[in-house]
Amino acid sequence: LKIDHEHATPFAFELRAFIRQLKAAREAKGLTLADVAEQTGVTKETLCRLETGKMHNPQFATIARFAVAVGKKLRIAAE
Repeated sequence: LKIDHEHATPFAFELRAFIRQLKAAREAKGLTLADVAEQTGVTKETLCRLETGKMHNPQFATIARFAVAVGKKLRIAAE
């Protein structure tokens, strides 16, 4: 499998932007990382690494659970 880094990099920026939206939604609802961890079954440490950008390749299920916990829908589109 050959990875086209020119096109992969914009995806990473899109993912980071989406995660910032999830964090903002979490904060707007007054939820702590512990609250979201309890709702999702994802550890608080994992959620923290996700929000701070220290998790470079998060699992789709992790992001989806986070989105649901903060009242957002995850939508994927190909262009």
